[in-house]
Amino acid sequence: MRTARFLALALVFASASVACAKPPSDAQKLKDALTGDARGASTDNPLCKLYSPRELAAYAGQPLKDGENAAMGTGCMWVSKNASGNVLLQVAPKRYHRNPIHADGYRQLPGLGVEGNVQEDMGGWVAASIVGEESMIVAISGPAASAANAEALLRDLIKRRGGKL
Repeated sequence: MRTARFLALALVFASASVACAKPPSDAQKLKDALTGDARGASTDNPLCKLYSPRELAAYAGQPLKDGENAAMGTGCMWVSKNASGNVLLQVAPKRYHRNPIHADGYRQLPGLGVEGNVQEDMGGWVAASIVGEESMIVAISGPAASAANAEALLRDLIKRRGGKL
């Protein structure tokens, strides 16, 4: 009886140690899925190829690092070199579009796709619009983040993606 208990406890501890070994790989898989790294390198992400860090630095008002996958692979994010700001571009199916009419600083952007809007968001600015079958979103934070810069970047993103304003 004592041996059976010992074996049962040994099995519990052995399975617990195996379970404890799994979370880091599961955590890495989750991180890769959330950022989009599970879909491939950021160098293969079409949004990361659209802009250089130098081009986007003007919108954020500070130097940016190279773009990295973001938004579950539907976006690309350039983080500032001092990690105090960023620029995010996201293109997703139009069903994911949001039009937060009650957000601080919300303003419609007539003539900028369908439901074009700009609003304050977490210390920065977000501009979004439906263009064709896609929702296009830009988010900017940093010293130069403004409604005007978010709108200008969204207009440029739409043009670079071949959309019509």
